[in-house]
Amino acid sequence: MLKNAGSILLLLSLGAVLPADRAAGQTPTASKAEAILDAYVEKCGGRAAFEKIVSRRTTSTASMSMLPAPMDVTTVTATNGRFHTVIKSASVGTVEYGSDGRTVWEINPLVGPQVKKGADEHRFRLFYNLNSLVRWRETFKKVEYLGEATVDGKPALKVAAAVQDDYVVTFSFDQASALLLMMESPVETATGRSVEETRYGDYRRVDGILFPFRQVRKGLGPEMTLTFKTVEYNADIPDSEFSLPEVIARIAGGGK
Repeated sequence: MLKNAGSILLLLSLGAVLPADRAAGQTPTASKAEAILDAYVEKCGGRAAFEKIVSRRTTSTASMSMLPAPMDVTTVTATNGRFHTVIKSASVGTVEYGSDGRTVWEINPLVGPQVKKGADEHRFRLFYNLNSLVRWRETFKKVEYLGEATVDGKPALKVAAAVQDDYVVTFSFDQASALLLMMESPVETATGRSVEETRYGDYRRVDGILFPFRQVRKGLGPEMTLTFKTVEYNADIPDSEFSLPEVIARIAGGGK
């Protein structure tokens, strides 16, 4: 594990020492991107620590300027891409997102039940995946260093990462700490493709792993701030928690 910020900065400036089979054919931008991602994993607790994690339960409040009161959010995630989020709002009602590892879905009182496809599906899978950035070699088919940037006044290093069908997200990592500051995710809207920004902060260590207790999303309507109250790793979550709701199962199966 990297012990201090100086070690991290040295790694980021020099690039990672790659095994010969990985170094072959690597471009300098790909090698530096790998070094940045590996530094992030080490800073957050190291791959070995994350490999022991099979589930996570979080509770948080979500605040939006357009709503008079914050919303209560509960999210459970598990291996194999499974997740389930329940958002309870006195103004809107209950909104749910989820996946059984195959189908990604949403039930929203404003738009009804939906099965997510395309950019929306990829965005949800990456955002709610248990350890997509820790297992970035399995998650992404290509990573590339894009250069330096500034995020909320902090010098950052930008990395582009593509999943199998060329859905590309951009990560910005703090140069001083190696922690993730922002993720930019393409989204499809009624007027065309846009970008959602998710900014991360207030990192705290839970069971030896750093977790961002403050997340701010903007780009799709009003800005939303998530403030986490509890984070529990290896929570006891029954498989039924990830089962498709009946209405979603009908849509996914071609029914109405």
